[in-house]
Amino acid sequence: DRDRLRQKHGISRSDLGLMFGGGDWERKGVPYIIGALSLLTRPDVQLVVVGSGDRKFYGQLAELKQVRERIIFISHSSALWEYYAASDVFVFPTIYEPFGLVIVEAMASGLPVITSRVAGAADLIIDGVNGLLLSSPSDVNGLAEKIELLLSNAGLRRTMGERARETAEKFSWDQVAQETLEVYNSV
Repeated sequence: DRDRLRQKHGISRSDLGLMFGGGDWERKGVPYIIGALSLLTRPDVQLVVVGSGDRKFYGQLAELKQVRERIIFISHSSALWEYYAASDVFVFPTIYEPFGLVIVEAMASGLPVITSRVAGAADLIIDGVNGLLLSSPSDVNGLAEKIELLLSNAGLRRTMGERARETAEKFSWDQVAQETLEVYNSV
């Protein structure tokens, strides 16, 4: 799936792939990802933004930041897992997110995740172990540094991704259902 999807969107095998998934792009940090992408000096980084948002506005922002040719906007996908498979790092610098299922999905896919501490799912992340946490989602320089850290170290990406998957495996739907039933029974 990785190679097929990359070929479909013109992403070479040697390119490094960042992924964002979700709607409400302003709140979930797409402007910060675009800003961070503009600070990376590597020409081999592609960003895939999957979900609903103002593609025209963010396309113009990317033009202004001179990174438009490195961003692919995907309106919707019923097979989000294919995009996780085609990516190397999941980036989600949200301003506010009660939980963020996409974060856990990315972790379950074996991707290292960069998100902000205000995301509810950030409680699952041990900074530097199974993901990276941003103190401030608007810290574009800090986000660029964390992206660069992961992109420049394949071993760290792999190890962090493996640990992310191990963490996510503890949160299956069966387990969530069982814990919900336990709460109902205790009430």
